Amino acid sequence: MIDHTFNYKSYNKEETNNNRLYVISDDIKVPSVTTILDKTMKEEKRKGLQEWRKNVGEEKAQKVLNTSTKLGSIMHKNIEDHYTKEDTKPTGSPIAVMMSLSIIKHCRFEKVYGCEVSLHHSNLYAGTADCVALEDGHISIVDFKNSVTMKTEEMIEDYFLQLAAYAMAHDFMFQTNIKRGVIKMATQDGKFSEFEKKGLEFERFKTKWAERLEEYYNLAK
Repeated sequence: MIDHTFNYKSYNKEETNNNRLYVISDDIKVPSVTTILDKTMKEEKRKGLQEWRKNVGEEKAQKVLNTSTKLGSIMHKNIEDHYTKEDTKPTGSPIAVMMSLSIIKHCRFEKVYGCEVSLHHSNLYAGTADCVALEDGHISIVDFKNSVTMKTEEMIEDYFLQLAAYAMAHDFMFQTNIKRGVIKMATQDGKFSEFEKKGLEFERFKTKWAERLEEYYNLAK
């Protein structure tokens, strides 16, 4: 069950011109981490995504994305229920259940502080971390990802930047010093992999996130 060491709040969200905004207060709305990463995406990566859609066809590409989104939502809900409710079992399609159990099996949590945790950093940005937990002796930001097939570490740099952004926001809000981020990834073909960044390596991703954040606000001027 949840350890309530940290008093997390929930923020409303708004969608404006393909931007997701978090409503921190009546007069403060800030962009989401994913919006910032999308707006500052490297041109090479953006072209790669466009080329993929062109190669497979728009209809098939959208179907793949819709299926992944639906499976991911069910998987996240199953994992959240596992840690926040007693005697729950994963639901959904066999693939969704398989991915949910795969990730739960590989979680070594000593404490779970929160799931679907809303975090913000001053008036700069906000986002939702899948989980904040004590794992392997470290308070960690943990994100659960699903994929059609397993990705390599080189393909998921933005995921690490997400972790870094959430860690920095958590540190800002609760005076923590989070130095570990973890991606737990399950695939639709039954594979699992864990990607971890900690210590100085994680600090470098915090620096990279700060650079992307500065780039975003420079573009917005």
